[in-house]
Amino acid sequence: MTQNRSGSKSGEVSRSGNASPVGPGLAMDKEFPVCKKCDNGILLPLSDYGRDGAPITYKAWVCNNPGCGFNIRIDNGEISFGRPLGQSLK
Repeated sequence: MTQNRSGSKSGEVSRSGNASPVGPGLAMDKEFPVCKKCDNGILLPLSDYGRDGAPITYKAWVCNNPGCGFNIRIDNGEISFGRPLGQSLK
């Protein structure tokens, strides 16, 4: 990561959820919610692909605070949260 003019490092998400530039000339224009569990992290969206290859936008949201681990996800139309995170065996 490189430091930009505002003093934050490139690719970091600010406390308000605004993203700093993520590369040369690139910036994320989305604001992400603050984690309500730890009040320190930002909830970041994750997307996936369905069985037929159709994109599933924002299938899950995870807190970027490593000490928190909060997550919320949609599986087969059911909402679940707080499940332990781990590496997929697929």
